[in-house]
This record gives sequence, structure tokens and C-alpha cells, in this order.
Amino acid sequence: MGMCTGVNSCCGQNGRFGEYEFAEIDADFPGRLTLTANQTINKVLVKYIRSTAKRIALSLGGDGTSKRPEQPDFAGTLVRLRVVSGHMLAGSELVVAPQGYEAGSRNKKDGAAYFGCKKRSCKSAIRLRHSEIVNDVVIKLRDKSIAEMYRGPHFRIRYKSGSYWIKDLGIGFGTFLKVSDPLLIRDGSLIMFGDSFLLLNLLPDVPLHKKEGAHLRLKVTVYAGPANGEILYLCVTHSYFSTVKSIVNIGRLNSCEIQITDTMMSKNQAQILLADKGWTLHDGFGGRPSTNGTWLYILEETEMYDGMVFKGVQTIFQVTKQ
Repeated sequence: MGMCTGVNSCCGQNGRFGEYEFAEIDADFPGRLTLTANQTINKVLVKYIRSTAKRIALSLGGDGTSKRPEQPDFAGTLVRLRVVSGHMLAGSELVVAPQGYEAGSRNKKDGAAYFGCKKRSCKSAIRLRHSEIVNDVVIKLRDKSIAEMYRGPHFRIRYKSGSYWIKDLGIGFGTFLKVSDPLLIRDGSLIMFGDSFLLLNLLPDVPLHKKEGAHLRLKVTVYAGPANGEILYLCVTHSYFSTVKSIVNIGRLNSCEIQITDTMMSKNQAQILLADKGWTLHDGFGGRPSTNGTWLYILEETEMYDGMVFKGVQTIFQVTKQ
């Protein structure tokens, strides 16, 4: 088995950063999306997220999910969201039912619960009473002066097919799943550690000599600090007759294959492992979790599970299913 890595700058002479040009305004997303205080990085990530979200929505029927039955079955269990930390009182609990959030401001039993920092879509005092209520759960921001910029639903929890599903809606500060168990990497996975990001893309296999087997490649684009914009290709050649695995370490240490100097990251933050099913992401090192966690941006609808930890609207929640 052999492993090759290469780092190349993705900033070209044409003024583009990475593969996506900047987008200041997007009519489909009335509120701002801020994942990082670094404006250059944020513009690139927002462009990627919103363009990808549109492609997913178009392929699945317009709202990013498959078409729901005309008469949905709401006979199911509850899901409880315990506030782990945030502006809301830590330890408080929200209960979402199959019909939606029963105490929701929208007062609709459509199987969905929307979360954001403002109740209504419009900020105009004249139109306020007639503007649409878009959020069932309103989580006030610590800094009230910036809340107006983040109107609109930040994320949604929906009940369908006997399960609860969560999805970020492209407004606010991003909705992220905490990686606790090994995560099978999908093409386009956006990972956050502290104030740093990795964009992971699966590349098609490149056939090599028959005796060497297949060439599995993972493209890693770094959006962080001095390494901002660098691209790393992880290429592992393995034999069809072997189950040997390869590990790539991520963290602040010089010994890490992917070194990022972010003070919010651990010395050994995470690992990328080539397993039998493909590339997987593991938080921590040697059985010990990282200090501040490894987080996956919830770009597509993701099924919720008991014990799941996620953050949205500057609040961390833990899920309990009944």
C-alpha cells in the first residue's frame, strides 16, 4: 500500500478562490449566513452551501426533500431537545411532536418545526403585523443588534417516514452535527473545527496497473489560517487481497499530516481513515475526544437519533427520542 499527498494553492490569477466565486446577495435566502468571522472564507463557504442547496432542492422537488405524501402519518413518538449550552437556559427542554412544535408560533400542524432568532419574516414596523410568521421556536441572540440581519428560518426539524429529520436552511450561523461515532465521508462534506473548515470531495477511482488494484482519492480543501485555500489530495493504493487501512491525522501538531494552527483545535483533533466502506472521519485521537468537538455541516436532511448532539442558532442541543 502506498500513500501520496500533494498540496497546491487554489487561488488562481482569475481572482477566484477555490471553485466558487463570491456572492453578496441571494434572493432565495433573505437572511445572512455567517459561519466564520473571516469574511473571505465565509463568502466562499456560503457560495458553496447555497449553490449546492439549490441543486439538491431541484433534484428532489424544490425544497431539498422528496415529495411528502398528501396525507402524512403523524402517529409517532416525540423527540426532546435538551439545551446543553447557549443563550437559552441550559438544561431547558423543547418537545417536538410528529405534527410539529405544539407551542409553535406558526400554529401549523404540518409535521415541521422551524427555528430562528426572529418570529416574523419582515422587519418593517409598518408591515410587521401583516408579515408572515416563519419560526415556531425563537431563540434570541446574545447580541440583539445583529438579529435583524438573520431573519428567516435557520433550521428545520421534520417528521416523515416514521423518523425526525433535521436540515440547515442557509440562514444564520449554520447547523452542525457533532461527530461522535465514525462518520462515513460523503462527497461535499463540510467539516468545522474551531474557526477552521475542511471541504471533502470524493474523486472517481483511477485504475492503475491490475496488480496494484484501485486508486482511492479524497480531495481536502483547507479554509483556515495560513493554510487557507490549500488543497490536499489523499491517495491510497491498496490490494484487492488486503484490508490494510491508512490514517491521516488532523490537528495542531507538526506531526499531523493536515496541520492547522487554530487555537480552538486540539493537538490531535481528528483522523481520516480509509476503511472497507470508504473514507471515514473520527473525532479525537487514541480513544480520547477532541476538546471542542468535530462538527459536520448539515447540508442535506439528516435523520436524527437518540443522543445526537447538534448546534444551531448559537445553541447546542442534545436529542432524546421517546
